Amino acid sequence: MKPQRNSSPSVTLKQAVLKMGWVARITPIVELVLKLASIAAIGVAGYWAWYQFDLGGNDGWMINLDMTTEVLPYKDHDNLRLLVVHVKSKNPRASTIEFNQKDKDSYNLTVRELPDVKSGTEMDIEKGKLITKIDLMPKDTDGYIFLPNSEFDDMTSIVLPVNSIVSLSASLNKHDFDFVPVERIVQIKP
Repeated sequence: MKPQRNSSPSVTLKQAVLKMGWVARITPIVELVLKLASIAAIGVAGYWAWYQFDLGGNDGWMINLDMTTEVLPYKDHDNLRLLVVHVKSKNPRASTIEFNQKDKDSYNLTVRELPDVKSGTEMDIEKGKLITKIDLMPKDTDGYIFLPNSEFDDMTSIVLPVNSIVSLSASLNKHDFDFVPVERIVQIKP
């Protein structure tokens, strides 16, 4: 005897109706979850913006400074050397930062001879004899405009005697109260 197959169309229709009932019951839940996820995403984006611009200080300015030096022979003088100084500045932020001389912004390199101190004494490089103060702001403009992720390399040179030890201090000042410094100590070797 052959087993009978149940091939009635009503079973297939019954299964389809049951599946539709399940989809009809789950659809409002899925829609609610998607709406709550959208609201949460808007809330997270709002918190991120608030953190970046209020708590994180992203509305302020930030410039990274670095300094490299090189000592070269100076013409036919055995007792003098040319100190070449590169002050590199970088704006790591995604916003433009302007420095204007009109707003009392400044960008200077100060060169000081190191003071004589006793062994074991902390040295204050700001107390050394001032050799020169060089303005690194561009001469032909009102100041600097740092575009997002831009980098500058300002170069200057100073003639110094052999065997001198100097401190170099570059400082980028915003409105005479906020500044970023970088400092180096260099020995002028023969």
